[in-house]
Amino acid sequence: MKREKITICSGENMMPLCMELLVSRLQSDIGAERKHAREALVKIGKSVVPLITELMTHPESHVRWEACKTLQRIRDPKTASLLATMLMDEDMDVRWVAADALVELEHHAIVPLLETIEENFDSVIFREAAHHVLHSLKESRLLDDKTEQVMDALRPMEVSSKAAFIANRVLDHVRSHIPIRRHRLLV
Repeated sequence: MKREKITICSGENMMPLCMELLVSRLQSDIGAERKHAREALVKIGKSVVPLITELMTHPESHVRWEACKTLQRIRDPKTASLLATMLMDEDMDVRWVAADALVELEHHAIVPLLETIEENFDSVIFREAAHHVLHSLKESRLLDDKTEQVMDALRPMEVSSKAAFIANRVLDHVRSHIPIRRHRLLV
């Protein structure tokens, strides 16, 4: 079987077809083909994100891993909530790459992660992955004292609901300090 070299298609009319082809190749059983497709999708950038996010529920873990890895390299802050939910994936490797992708998003990952902690505080695998993300963000000096309390509450010996309670308090604080943009009405 002859293998084609993956190239980025040119021309506006070809781009959607090319992106769909590359996304389909992320599902290949051949690792090198998946890697080439991922690299090409990263070069295309944020416009492929909607197609990639469709793979997050794929039954094959290597496809979910490829989707998370591609999103990690694209670094679109709009994917933070989806990546946070991937911290509950049944496959440890998928959880790990989703956590790394959140760390790459830096401060953009914090609020979506706290919101996911509020909803999924009782999942042990999620708590471990969320702790890893927050710890990495702390090492990068991206956490304030209140958010560090959430990280501490995610430790295994803590009552699981404590993390949700503290996350809720931090989110209330963050939301109350978001400046409200006032628009002038032209009459």
